Amino acid sequence: CSTDYTALLIANGVSISMWINPPVLNWWDQIFVLNDGTSKFWFNAIGYLGYNGTGGFFDCHNNNADNALAVGSWTLVTINILPNGFEVYYNGTLKFDKDNNAAYAGDLADFNNVLNMFLTSNNFFFGYESWWRAAPALIDDVYLCASPLSALQAAALYNATKK
Repeated sequence: CSTDYTALLIANGVSISMWINPPVLNWWDQIFVLNDGTSKFWFNAIGYLGYNGTGGFFDCHNNNADNALAVGSWTLVTINILPNGFEVYYNGTLKFDKDNNAAYAGDLADFNNVLNMFLTSNNFFFGYESWWRAAPALIDDVYLCASPLSALQAAALYNATKK
């Protein structure tokens, strides 16, 4: 009998953390893109978090820079993808989530579609993308976790890895 427990690993969500230092800000070019050939999930330096694919789409901050990263400075960005939404931390502090400070637009009802990409995608791009372009930015210390970081864990990661 063979049982695949992989899906159980991400049932509560996943976390992506990385230090980002953008030399400039732009509206479209992405820091990273997760791409499974059908769906895409991305983040850029103005705080544009988005998804387009199975089940619908969502965009956050695609028309404003309210949550833009500081140009020429290192920021630890931690993104939790949860079954019912997302949380984005800057330097260990919650910056925005689906319901707060996100300028959210979209029709995606089931964020498990985004989570499933972490199981089905063969491509997690840094410095390359096929939709728009890759952003000019420095990245360092990339962390992928098979569970979402709590607020305390996001703060502890920031404090332990400060630049």
